[in-house]
Parts: sequence; structure tokens; C-alpha cells
Amino acid sequence: VPDLQKLALDPKRAVQSEALASLGMIGSPEAAETIRKVLAGSPAKLQAPAGHAALVAASHLANGGHPDEARTLLAGVISALPSGNISEAAKRQSAALEAAGGSEGSR
Repeated sequence: VPDLQKLALDPKRAVQSEALASLGMIGSPEAAETIRKVLAGSPAKLQAPAGHAALVAASHLANGGHPDEARTLLAGVISALPSGNISEAAKRQSAALEAAGGSEGSR
């Protein structure tokens, strides 16, 4: 994860999208933190790849017992990409988490 984080945050390497996709597939809390950083402050060309990575990572996080982190990541997608297919998918995924009682605090 640390090497992928460096690649995802380094615009000089031209592999940011690929690194984000890999971080999304890993779906750990550490990977999600990097995806959140990219969503919050990267160029527009990285917003869609970061959004896709976030959707995948959120699924892994929720299934791995980290629903609150999944919810936070999905909120970042909705904030960064307020309209469009990726945002709509994040809203549906977030609603499904809520419906499933996916809050660590409610267990």
C-alpha cells in the first residue's frame, strides 16, 4: 500500500489512475485514506478514477467490518462528484449501507 500511495499522489509518474484502481481493489482503511485525499484535492482528470476506486474500496471496507469508513469514503465521492453516474452509485451504495444497519456504533 505505501508504494501505491506514493504513485497515486505523484503526478510526475503518469500512473496515478492505475495506482488508484489498485488501492480501490485492496480496499483497506489505509488505501481508502489515499483515495479520499485524491478526491478532495486532485485535478479533474483524476476525479473519475478516484471515484471508481472509492466505490470498489467502499464495498471492501463494508464487507471487511469497516462500514463507517466506507460511508466516509462514499461521502467524499458525493462531495467531489456531485452529479453523474459515479455520484449516483455512491448514493445508492451509501443508502444500502444505511439500510443494512452498517454503522459500527450501532452494533
